[in-house]
Amino acid sequence: MNRAILNSPVGYLEIVENNDAIIKINYLEELVLIEENKSYYLNKTIAQINEYFKGKRKQFDLKLKPEGTDFQKEVWKEVFKIPFGETKSYQEIADTLGDPGAVRAVGNANGHNPIPILIPCHRVIGSDGKLTGYSGGISRKEWLLKHELTFSDAEMQLGLF
Repeated sequence: MNRAILNSPVGYLEIVENNDAIIKINYLEELVLIEENKSYYLNKTIAQINEYFKGKRKQFDLKLKPEGTDFQKEVWKEVFKIPFGETKSYQEIADTLGDPGAVRAVGNANGHNPIPILIPCHRVIGSDGKLTGYSGGISRKEWLLKHELTFSDAEMQLGLF
């Protein structure tokens, strides 16, 4: 297992890679000194995340291997499909999964996404267009959405900002 700390516009990110797949990204509230072991793949990941923050990358070309239940993985697959600069509601994801009553379960799965930013759970919003829950905090979610709107052709959706 390899790990590194990246100082990003949304704070420090601990990125964890195992067998050439990203398995976790943690938001850190302060710099933590860890023994970094940067593999080729971890360096590739850091480069792509930096390109994203510079507005030069809208899609990631990385192998992701999040750990979770089958349902969580299904939710994360749908979240992963949300295009840069766009949003979907928890209800839309539940509908896509064929279970319109699973809105809270979708929200719970989204909240347990172990690889934020790469699996863009910040792009999931409430049906009323409001920003709701985010493991990194609402201020980070808002920053990421504004960042993407700055570098996308998408119009501001649902009166978010």
